[in-house]
Amino acid sequence: MHSREDKITLESFLKQSWPVLLFGAFLCVGVSFFVFELVMSGKFTSVKNAVVSASQDLNPIENRRLLDGISVGSENGNGIVFASMIDNSPDAWPLSGPAEANLVIEAPVEGGITRFMVFFDGGTELDTIGPVRSARPYFVDWADAIHAVYAHVGGSPNALDQIKAMADFRDLNEFGHPLRFTRSSKRFMPHNAFTSAEDLQLFSQIREWNTSEFKSWSYTEETDQAKKAEQNSIQTAKDVRIPYGGYWSVQWVYDEETNTYLRYQGTDIQKDIDGSEVREKNVVVLLTSAVVVDGIGRLNLRTTGQGRAVLFHDGERYDGTWHREEGEWIRFTDENGNDLQFTPGNTWISVVTDAKQFPE
Repeated sequence: MHSREDKITLESFLKQSWPVLLFGAFLCVGVSFFVFELVMSGKFTSVKNAVVSASQDLNPIENRRLLDGISVGSENGNGIVFASMIDNSPDAWPLSGPAEANLVIEAPVEGGITRFMVFFDGGTELDTIGPVRSARPYFVDWADAIHAVYAHVGGSPNALDQIKAMADFRDLNEFGHPLRFTRSSKRFMPHNAFTSAEDLQLFSQIREWNTSEFKSWSYTEETDQAKKAEQNSIQTAKDVRIPYGGYWSVQWVYDEETNTYLRYQGTDIQKDIDGSEVREKNVVVLLTSAVVVDGIGRLNLRTTGQGRAVLFHDGERYDGTWHREEGEWIRFTDENGNDLQFTPGNTWISVVTDAKQFPE
C-alpha cells in the first residue's frame, strides 16, 4: 500500500510539472503526424535516399571499381584485372581491344614503335584481344604494380629474367600456355597471336586468382565543378598532340558532346577491327627516362621515382607529377602534393622519353 505521504508527493509533482508533460504530449503527436504525412506523400523515400546518398559521399571510392572509378557496387570494386601486351606495328593493324579497355599504357619499344598494354576488368566479355606481343621490363613493372594477370608472347631477355625472379607474378606466357592463345591464319607471324577474355578468366580460375589489390586513383564526377576548382594549373585543352614520330604520332581531339577524347594515330582515327573508335575519358602523358640495353635497340624505361605528368579530362589540362615506388601503383599529384582528380571512365597513358614530346 502507498502511504499518504507518497500520494501527497505525487500530487505535488503533477501540479508542478503539468506544463512540461503537456508539451511532451503535443510534441509526440506532432512528430507522429509529420511521419505519417511523409509516408503518405512519398517524401519519406526521398528523405531516406538523401541520407543514404550523404553517407555514400563520405566514402566516394567505396563503391567504385578500382581500375577506372566506375560505380559498380562495393562487392565488385576489387575484382581481378587482366593485362595484355598488344602490337602496334602497321602489320598488326587493325587491333582488337584498345577501344574496349578500361586502361591502356602506351610506351616506346625498339625502332621508334610504341606498344600497348591494355587492362580489362575481370568481368569483361571480349572475344578477341591482340595481336599479343612480347614483354618488356617496364611493362612487367606496371602489370605487377596492379597485380594483373599478364598475357604476352615471349619477351626480351631482361623481361623474361625479371619474371622468373618474381615468385608472385601472375604470368601468362604463350610459350608456356599455348592453349590460352590462338594463331590467326589471316595474319603472319609475329603479328597473329590472340587471346580472349574467356581464356584469361579460365587461366585465372585455375590459378585461383580472384582479386587485384592496389591503390586506386582519385575520381570525381564530371559535374563536380567544386572538386575540379581545387586543382591547380587548369587550362582549356581541346587538342593534345604527342609527336612520337611517323605512323605513331598521336593526336587527341576533345568531343564536347560525349565528353571524351578521340584518338588519331598518324592521320586516321584509331579504331578496333570491329569499327569501335578509341575514345577516352582521361588522357595522361607521362615523361620518364630511357636507356638502350642491347644491339637491337631495346629500351629500359624508368618506372620508379617521379617525373612530369599532365592529365587531360573534360576538355581541361592539369599539370602535375607522377610518383611510383617499387611494387606500387602510379600516383599523380598537383603542385601542392594533392592527388589529381580523374573523371570516372577509361584512361589512356602515353609514356614519353623525350621532353620534346611532352605537351607544352
